Amino acid sequence: MTSAVTLAPRWEAIPPVQSRSTDFEVSRIQGALWSIRPVSERARRAAPYLLFQGGMPQGDAVVYDHQKSNALLYRLRQDGFRILYHGPAGPIDI
Repeated sequence: MTSAVTLAPRWEAIPPVQSRSTDFEVSRIQGALWSIRPVSERARRAAPYLLFQGGMPQGDAVVYDHQKSNALLYRLRQDGFRILYHGPAGPIDI
C-alpha cells in the first residue's frame, strides 16, 4: 500500500527556473504583519505546500507576523527561491 506522503506532489520536484526572475514578493502591510505573495509559476505551484502553514490568506498572498515571515523567508532562500523585498529603501532582491 502506498502512503499519502508518497502520493502527494512534492514542491522540491519543481525544477528551478534558470532566469533571475522573482519567485516571491514580500511587503510590510501593517505594524509587524508582512505579506508574502508568489509571483512566478514555480512559486505558485509550491505555495500550497509552503505558505499556508500558520499564515492568514489574503487574496493571492499570505500574511505572517515578523517572526514567522523571517523563518519562512529563510527557508525559501535555502530552497533556492528568489525574493523581492519591498521595504523603506525601495525594492531589494534577496
